[in-house]
Amino acid sequence: RSRSRDRERSHRRRRERSRSREYRERSRDRERDRYYADAYPRDRSRSRERDRERDYRERSREDSSTRQGVRPRVKSPEPPETAAVLGSKSRYYEDRYRERDRERERERENNRREPERERDRERERERREERESSHRSSRH
Repeated sequence: RSRSRDRERSHRRRRERSRSREYRERSRDRERDRYYADAYPRDRSRSRERDRERDYRERSREDSSTRQGVRPRVKSPEPPETAAVLGSKSRYYEDRYRERDRERERERENNRREPERERDRERERERREERESSHRSSRH
């Protein structure tokens, strides 16, 4: 029995086996088991979550206990606005409003004028065509 034939046979067997679904699933499971030999990452993340929750609870408890003792700070009233400040503010806002009004106006004009413009264009085209046709007819 020649070696090459043996090799061929083993190759064929291996190919057939790797084609079968059970084999593939088994090997996948084996891989998974080797990779997750211990449930280390999962346990670790769980314990970390537990720690975080405990920290959070403790901190919130501390906060509530300290919050009861603290008086809210009295805010000093804001100084009244000077004439200059008032003037610049009103000017700023007026400019803004004027801008916005102008934009709105422009949009309204555009919307209103669209059909009119269309009509004008039509008229222009007709006039041009008439002119050209008359021109042509006079030339011939």
